[in-house]
Parts: sequence; C-alpha cells; structure tokens
Amino acid sequence: MELATASDRRRAHQALADVLTDQPERRAWHLGEAAVGPDETVAALLEEAARRRLRRGDALGAVTAMTRAAGLSPAPADESRRLAEAAYAPSAHTSTRSTPNWASPRGPRYGTHSPASE
Repeated sequence: MELATASDRRRAHQALADVLTDQPERRAWHLGEAAVGPDETVAALLEEAARRRLRRGDALGAVTAMTRAAGLSPAPADESRRLAEAAYAPSAHTSTRSTPNWASPRGPRYGTHSPASE
C-alpha cells in the first residue's frame, strides 16, 4: 500500500478547496491545509471561519480555525492577535454576551468594550 506524500495531500486539499466555492468554511480549512507557508489571504479566510463558528456556538471549532490562521500569519502582530483571540474564544462563548467582539461580523473593536455595557 502506497502512502500519500505531504505534497499529494496538499494537492488534494487544494483540489477540494477549488470545488468548495459555495462552502466558505470548508474551503478555508482546505486552503489552510494546502498552504506550504505563511499566507495572509488564507489566514484571513480562516479567521472569518472562526468567527462564524463561534457565532454558531462552536468554540472548539473557532479555536482550531483561529489557531491555524495564526500559524499562517506572515506578520508577527497578526499571529499574536489571532493566538490571543483563540485563547479567549471558549470564555467568550460561555460569557453572558451573545457575541464576543472578535466574533462579530465587523471584527474586533479594541478599546470599545465596557463591562457596564453588558
């Protein structure tokens, strides 16, 4: 039995991403698995997928997608921001707030959160 090489797996993930244009979260995940190195475009797609998952209540899926996005981030600041957001996803999901700042469709609103507004 012949095992697939890393290159074969990346090509398979790319082929799947190419046909999943109507399923952005699955497409983002396959693009992430097809990536060889840092790729901000794919990282941004995974970040958006993480936001969608968290809005649906899937904290574990959000952490997984955001962590992968961090790993693909070319800029250290983006990598750090995404790792921090991944670290807070589970607590954000279980808080009394319906949607944490970073999971909102507009993205994070740093410096605008006030506990009194909850």
